[in-house]
Amino acid sequence: MPEVSDILIDCFKKVMFRFRPHHLVCFLSFQGKGYNSDFVNRVSEILAVLKDNSQEKLISVAQGCDNACEKCPNRNYEKCEDDEVVCEKDDAYLKLLNIKYGSKLSFSDMQKIRTQVHKDDFTKICRYCQWFDICFNNLFQ
Repeated sequence: MPEVSDILIDCFKKVMFRFRPHHLVCFLSFQGKGYNSDFVNRVSEILAVLKDNSQEKLISVAQGCDNACEKCPNRNYEKCEDDEVVCEKDDAYLKLLNIKYGSKLSFSDMQKIRTQVHKDDFTKICRYCQWFDICFNNLFQ
């Protein structure tokens, strides 16, 4: 399980994760594969907490690196090594999902995103991602 230092707990004792916009979609299609075992373990831990119904969880839409990025080998301090491309994905999902940085979502809200992202949108936004095929198959087949 994530350590308390890894997540935020707001004044109402709700667990709060920070997700950059494109990670809202990535997490919905996660299949236990990733850049390395540390990254896969981190994403798996976050998903386990989100799926556990014992405590209310919120996801804050974050600009820049988020909780999933903490163990990503492509993280270079507070930026992704491919920051320009990643930020373009984030901007595209902000527009598509009609959300803003700082928006708060429940895990249930996040799961509903699956119905808002269509094949054409996903392909346009994520077509160059190395995980495209895995995510596409999980989201649409």
